[in-house]
Amino acid sequence: MKNSYQVIDIVDSKVRLLVGTVVDDKPIVSYVSEKEIPNAVFRGDVSDFPSLNDYLASFTSFNDDKARVKLEISDATVLYPPLGFQVYKCLKSTNVGSSSDIVDNIDIENLLEQVRKETAPSDSEFVDIIPDAYYLDEDRSRPYSEAPIGSRARRVSISAQVHTLPRRIVKNYKDVFKNTNINITKRIVTPFALCALAIQQELVSGQYIIVDMSNGYTSISLCHSKYPVFSTHFLLGENDLISKIDLFYGIGKEKAIELLDLYGYDNRDLGFYPALLEFENQNGEKKTIEQKDLNNIIISFFNDYFRQFDNSLSTILQKAQNTTFDVVVINSPMSEYHGIEELIKNHFTNMKPIFLKPKSIGARSAKYSACVGSLLLCHKYSNTFASPTNIVSQLSRVEKK
Repeated sequence: MKNSYQVIDIVDSKVRLLVGTVVDDKPIVSYVSEKEIPNAVFRGDVSDFPSLNDYLASFTSFNDDKARVKLEISDATVLYPPLGFQVYKCLKSTNVGSSSDIVDNIDIENLLEQVRKETAPSDSEFVDIIPDAYYLDEDRSRPYSEAPIGSRARRVSISAQVHTLPRRIVKNYKDVFKNTNINITKRIVTPFALCALAIQQELVSGQYIIVDMSNGYTSISLCHSKYPVFSTHFLLGENDLISKIDLFYGIGKEKAIELLDLYGYDNRDLGFYPALLEFENQNGEKKTIEQKDLNNIIISFFNDYFRQFDNSLSTILQKAQNTTFDVVVINSPMSEYHGIEELIKNHFTNMKPIFLKPKSIGARSAKYSACVGSLLLCHKYSNTFASPTNIVSQLSRVEKK
């Protein structure tokens, strides 16, 4: 596929691979897969390097007989969790090197290199540089959304968003890909990818909030236009709901997921409540699970969940100087369990929740939202994304005569 991008998303206990492209500003997915690797990642932190490393290495010669797909991946975009995520603004300028004062690729690379040479905050590392606007000859009244290659000017400037993460997280992800023969060409922090998808679907504009209810954590990000500007998180997610059901009954995670899929939360008064599941406990006693029992566990989980959620949301609202938000965009794979979306909706009384899901055939679950959003970013910033392997000194200018 022309201009195809490979996106890898490593979340708690799972690795997702999505291959696709963008046509007429619409993401097109050609292949998607998800593999469970238990305990490989816990709350965004890598905990089983060998298992992850072995599985990722298999992508260099990857066969999916069921889908009749064979892949050989050497380059990939990788999604990073927004734990300790910070955003900074940066403005840099450089003289145009050409004697004819024509802006060339090397001038843009020199600008990006100036940004890369900035000192990251203590114990943090740059993971992405997103050009916001370009200016010629310091004229701020005429911003360029794309690199002004071929324009005439003596100086060119860039205003950019700089994304950073704790050095420990960045190092862990680098180590996971060691000896896999896969080059990380782009690094995208998850809220940025979700912003891209929400914008593409015309769900938001101006200033807004995006919530990512992930497997092992929940992030809440304040966004402006196309970018996240501030993010916070707490350590509860979908896996905690599954574990709560599993631990209460001792039925295993697969059965817990099955209960959520088939029955989930249902508070209708039916007058008759048959057993949802019959099982033997550790003492060999026969037990049953009824809908009211499952409802009580789910409510117990969400009481704790929304207590922590509201505390984190108040931090975001303070950062936004108590701006009133009409809507909140929610990316939540666990909302796809029976009845859970309605339960989440009912918590929001002052904001209208909009649930984010990709519309691409083959990847219409919320669990692929960030991957699909990454396709849009790869396409949009394909010529200006900062790659950690770029070295400006290896470039040279060829004067046009």
